[in-house]
Amino acid sequence: MIVLLIRHAKTQSGWPDFSRELLPEGRERCRVNALWMAEQKWIPERLLHSPARRTTQTAELMAQQWPWGACQVEEADLYEADYRAYLRAIEDAAVQVLAVVGHNPEIGHLAYSWSEGLIDQFKPGAIAAFEWDEKKGPIAQTGPLNLLGQWP
Repeated sequence: MIVLLIRHAKTQSGWPDFSRELLPEGRERCRVNALWMAEQKWIPERLLHSPARRTTQTAELMAQQWPWGACQVEEADLYEADYRAYLRAIEDAAVQVLAVVGHNPEIGHLAYSWSEGLIDQFKPGAIAAFEWDEKKGPIAQTGPLNLLGQWP
């Protein structure tokens, strides 16, 4: 399985945290990310996201770019989640390509640890791709370190 870790795109600041919305540049980042994923042939069969507004919007906007969309699944445990919640969500997925839209700090910690420290920043809209082995977990980084260097 390919696992794509995606941090939600750029949002407005403020409170309440749960209902923050994407900024126009965040919405554009979703479109660009989805097109890039399609070029890589990584259109997810399942697109997991937390129930927070910004992750829901990120997932919805990305799925709109793919001809057949993606099965978007809201995972309540991914908001204010820890490592175990992400692992449970990933391990329960029986698909070839899985995308997980989440929040820092945890999604950034996953990208950092799975890349053995090569991804040391995971800014809004960042993507990291990994191969997933059922028995070993993340075994090899599949995609670029992240897309941060390619963004304006």
